[in-house]
Amino acid sequence: MPGRLHDPDYAALVEHLASARLRLGVTQTELSRRLDRPQSYVTKIERLERRIDVGEWRRVMLALELDPAEEFRSVCTLLVHLDLLA
Repeated sequence: MPGRLHDPDYAALVEHLASARLRLGVTQTELSRRLDRPQSYVTKIERLERRIDVGEWRRVMLALELDPAEEFRSVCTLLVHLDLLA
């Protein structure tokens, strides 16, 4: 059974975060600067070595200048489609 950090829904949420960062051309270093956190904070999140809560995820989305609600909706839509394929 997968651990908390490797839950498929959580992994999809983090994958969306990392994809958004890359799509916007923001490095981990730049994102960590915007969050006023060490670069390892972003690395550990993206490697699924550190679990973040909804407030932290929201702050990351805002640091990327994205609408957290819209981004969460996108993740939820993806998960519905994946559930339908299973």
